[in-house]
Amino acid sequence: MNFYSSRKVRFINFLFLTFIVFFLFGFYFTGMESSKHSSGVRFGLFLLLFVILLSTSLKEVSGCLNSWYLKLESRVKVFIFLFLLMFFYYILRSFSALEFSELRRLVVIFLFISLVSWFLIALDFRFDKVVYSLGLLGFLLGLSFLFNNILFGEYALKLEPLRISTSGYEWFSSYSNTIIAGLFYTYLLVACVWSYLNSKRIGVIFFYYSASILVVFAIFHTAARTAWLASVVSLTVLFFFYLQKEKKKLAALYMPNFVVAILYPIFNYQGIVREGLTYRDKIWIDHLKEMSGILDWLFGKGLSADMSFVDLPRGIKAAHPHSLYIESLYTGGVIGLLLFVSMLIALFYCLIKRARSSVEISFILSVLSGVAVAMAFDFSGLFYTPNLVWLWLWFTVALAMREILTSKGNCVRARAV
Repeated sequence: MNFYSSRKVRFINFLFLTFIVFFLFGFYFTGMESSKHSSGVRFGLFLLLFVILLSTSLKEVSGCLNSWYLKLESRVKVFIFLFLLMFFYYILRSFSALEFSELRRLVVIFLFISLVSWFLIALDFRFDKVVYSLGLLGFLLGLSFLFNNILFGEYALKLEPLRISTSGYEWFSSYSNTIIAGLFYTYLLVACVWSYLNSKRIGVIFFYYSASILVVFAIFHTAARTAWLASVVSLTVLFFFYLQKEKKKLAALYMPNFVVAILYPIFNYQGIVREGLTYRDKIWIDHLKEMSGILDWLFGKGLSADMSFVDLPRGIKAAHPHSLYIESLYTGGVIGLLLFVSMLIALFYCLIKRARSSVEISFILSVLSGVAVAMAFDFSGLFYTPNLVWLWLWFTVALAMREILTSKGNCVRARAV
């Protein structure tokens, strides 16, 4: 799919890169209000849509998509069908319930995934460079966290995690609670480890090794067990990806962390099991109890349904169900949950079948695996404004779509000429 001339491609590539950097890095430069970040992302999306409409005729696009679709493997067609069906279901569900604000969010998310995957393909965009940049950001985070909180800060090192959710600078990677901080830090950890495993020069390898250790240290001291779980799952996937070709690197990075991970529960068991599920089981059960009648169970209560009704000790209420799977069941019913889970399973299957076709797939699969497990215990706002779910899930889906739609046997990636 070669839509852009050599004159246009540089400008469009710059525009798309600017959008990606703003989207990703905007989550970490917390001096910018989240509302401004969301507005900037929406503006960028409509600007990219305008570029498509201005530079490509609809007849050309539809003709190419039609011929391209016929070349897709059957498993990829199944994923595309489930992906479209899931969004169609939730859009129809919101429209029928007159939930127009939710309808708008659904359209924006669908537009985000579609446009990002489109430009990744049309520009043959090198996303690996963005991952290396995220690794650099991880190093800066880890260094700031260590210096500002430990070496020159108010905290003293001890065996228990310190429950810190800030880098020490309000404008950089500082969040309202430790779970949010831990999950944002974990995303950078995956980028650091991936960069370390794919680097060739000694100096660069050492840099990303240091970055990985620093970010692991920061994640540990958030005390966010969901982030710990996501880290373990994501890094395990990377471990098996690179087991054959990067054994020395894996041993150098994973062995020290593995030893610590084994010893820590032995000497500080309460640090792992503290407060059990922190009332998540009560939150989940109460949400299920709220569903009454066949219509609730089949179609859910709608995306605008109140989910902050569960009373917890000390007079507080749970802000959300603390599980995207429970949330999708509560808002979309069994149909919504099945569509969501089926879409994820189909995507995993497509990616695993193409696991060795590009180095980016190892990053995509590790992130997707981490979020698939972690969102059973946390995350919120499946169809909401730009948040953790956009970063961990919807952006990863867009990256994955580029990989499975341009793999050998489907179509050749476009060259930016």
